[in-house]
Amino acid sequence: MVRRPRTSVSATDDRGDVRDYPVGRAKPPKHSQFKPGTSGNPGGRRRGSINMKSIWSEVAETEITIVEKGVPTTVTVPKAIVLRLVQQALKGDIRAINSSVEHFERHCAPEPGNRDEEDLSREDQALLDRAEKHHLCRAPRRTQSGPGKSRREAAGSAKANGDDDC
Repeated sequence: MVRRPRTSVSATDDRGDVRDYPVGRAKPPKHSQFKPGTSGNPGGRRRGSINMKSIWSEVAETEITIVEKGVPTTVTVPKAIVLRLVQQALKGDIRAINSSVEHFERHCAPEPGNRDEEDLSREDQALLDRAEKHHLCRAPRRTQSGPGKSRREAAGSAKANGDDDC
């Protein structure tokens, strides 16, 4: 593709003076540029229009009255939804059970590395250590097999060196 050289176009400024300037990429002719104070999207979104985020925020802040154990209670909509989900799960709805467990694990379960080892008995700690060791042993490992050494030979030399506790 052959590029055309930028051309100078005579344009008039606000005072009516004729000025020459290069027209090209990101430099449209003056007569087609937006006038000061005029929007580039005159039919665009109006100020104060409602979008989905504001609708969800408004709904989440609303309080509704529910009846628990015969007593009317006022709760927020998200809490009422969680209570209903748990009720459905307790009735045996499999989807509600799965959803409840997933939400609980995502929002309430402790992180894997933050368990208190002092709260565990010796037997429990030994069981966790064995499971962790088993998990690490099953992970694919990289052996340093040099040229002419097969993977089996490299594994045998690792056992001979005492590197393999699995």
